[in-house]
Amino acid sequence: MKLLLWFLAALLPLAAADVYKLENHSYPLGQKTLTGLESGTIAQGIAVRVVRNGQPAANELVRFHLSHAPGTNAAVEPGEIRTDKDGFARATFRIGDKPGDYIVQAFHNARLDTAPLEIRVKALRGGWLVFLILGLLGGLAIFLFGMDASSEGLQKVAGDKMRVILGKLTNKPVMGVVVGTLTTAAIQSSSATTVMVIGFVSSTLMTLKQAIGVIYGCNIGTTLTVQLIAFNIADYAPMLIAVGFFTSLIFGSKSQGIKFGGQIVFGFGLIFFGMGLMSDAMNPLRSVPAFTNLLTSIGEKPILGLVVATVFTAIIQSSGAAIGISIALATQGILPLKAAIVIAFGANIGTTMTAVLGSIGSGRDGKRVALIHFLFNFIGVLLFFPFLDPFTALMKKITDVMDPGNISRAIANAHMFFNAINTIVFLPFVGLMEKSVRFLIKDSATEAAVFKPQFIQPGDIRSSSLSLEQTRREIMRAGQIVFGTVKDLANLWNPQSVVAAENHIETTNRQIAVLSDAIKLYLRDLAKLTLSNSESREATYYLHLTEDLRQLANSLQLEVLPVMKASGEKYSSFNESQRKDLEFLLAKISELLEKNLQAFEQKNIPLAEESGLLYKKLKFMSKKVQSQNLESLLAAEAQDSAALNAFVDILDGLRVAASDVHQVSKTILENQN
Repeated sequence: MKLLLWFLAALLPLAAADVYKLENHSYPLGQKTLTGLESGTIAQGIAVRVVRNGQPAANELVRFHLSHAPGTNAAVEPGEIRTDKDGFARATFRIGDKPGDYIVQAFHNARLDTAPLEIRVKALRGGWLVFLILGLLGGLAIFLFGMDASSEGLQKVAGDKMRVILGKLTNKPVMGVVVGTLTTAAIQSSSATTVMVIGFVSSTLMTLKQAIGVIYGCNIGTTLTVQLIAFNIADYAPMLIAVGFFTSLIFGSKSQGIKFGGQIVFGFGLIFFGMGLMSDAMNPLRSVPAFTNLLTSIGEKPILGLVVATVFTAIIQSSGAAIGISIALATQGILPLKAAIVIAFGANIGTTMTAVLGSIGSGRDGKRVALIHFLFNFIGVLLFFPFLDPFTALMKKITDVMDPGNISRAIANAHMFFNAINTIVFLPFVGLMEKSVRFLIKDSATEAAVFKPQFIQPGDIRSSSLSLEQTRREIMRAGQIVFGTVKDLANLWNPQSVVAAENHIETTNRQIAVLSDAIKLYLRDLAKLTLSNSESREATYYLHLTEDLRQLANSLQLEVLPVMKASGEKYSSFNESQRKDLEFLLAKISELLEKNLQAFEQKNIPLAEESGLLYKKLKFMSKKVQSQNLESLLAAEAQDSAALNAFVDILDGLRVAASDVHQVSKTILENQN
């Protein structure tokens, strides 16, 4: 028993021994160094905290020692100091006369059992502002390039799925929100989605009411990019760049999926690397009181920050980049959360300017879509502004539960909640929004109609997959125009409608020429992007098909129109059998073209094959009819001879048209196989 008591008595002093620890509180959250100017002073000073058994320790002696200094005259004042009631020991650091890394060590009295701390200070050279601007611009350029690269890779991987999603669009606004969210999340650009919707509405592919839901959704979709940026994994960016680049380079030839998957990783690596460059470049601004005071004032004068962010985003046409810069400033401790949220609001308004510019060449409905995008974000900001302080507090509280102290995540969450809440608020008033924009941009009955492409905007290429889909729809539109002309050919023999039919054929030829030229320019611009093998083949296919339709329109005007117009007076001399033969052949040519267009639209190989068989039957029947009438021509009188010559000429013209229609089916069949 005595032995046990002696053993417990020996352990008692050990159990009662205090455990001390030094904590470095000199850096802002997420930083690893202090920054100042050579021969300057660190304004915020060095802060060390002494903790005893997990609690702040007051009146403890802390000594500071300058262990490394590139320049002279560097000093820590005071050299030793006792901690205050909260356990903090603070000192001022005077930087030496040369740039470089200075290291200050902090010791807890003379205790060897308490590990010392190292506080690093980076001294900047004179002219640092030039290097800051270069670093900021370089980081922004890499960031935007990474956005484009990852967006392009995502589009290649999800391209066909995006087309299916767009094809499933319904009249329900909620479904439009889902479609807009998914599409924008896939291509990482609300501006690109909005410009695409403008084209769809202008071409009547999508109603204005449908477009409203998509616009609401695209604002939610773009928040995904900011959420990814908020991870702030700049230290791993070089690894992502290397993995993505070499994966695409080495294994890309084996699989298109691997190639574009590597491109996505490469792009995200560049995004985070650019963020890191911008953050490092702006680090010195922490030592410039005028700048820090200006950024702090954005929270106190939010209108100023809103205007600056709106203009800046409108210039660079990327809300993600604008918010990314605010995140970089915030992580440096320069920009408070409230000011960063104001910048995010301004970025939401600024990004609508891209849609406004994209609507300049569109019709009134296209301009209405751009106005909807602007009103959604502008009115949303007006609704949130009176509640800026409680909204900021709420975002901080929510983020502290998810990721304590992460201001990057708080900014991203604010951006996401802003757009999501806006959508919930605006969704019940889709009808009111439609009426409002129709009132603001009224229809004009006197406005001259200018024929132009409806689905494509030459020079405005944002997504290869969606651009190919829009090209396909424009070609389908051209095919329907020519189809209407083929059906109208019979009216050339009707005295009451011959003039209108002739004008229709000539107008059609001009319209197809306009569309053909526009599609060629559009595909030429599209070819400047990095296309997958299948996309490149599809673009070539569309180019050939456009030429086929243009050739058909030319034949109708130059080959068929003259002979049918010349035979107008002689048509009454044709016997009933001849008239039926011509009507039958015209109907079959029309049917052949209709099947071709259906095969193209539905990607229906059996239908394309059926149109090929129909052409062979049509060709056989036209030769048979011509042979029968040539035999009649040998025994005909002079008056009948003229009528029969006209009949044979019409057959020749129709055979040319049928041959051109068959060329359309051949092009479709070859490419679908």
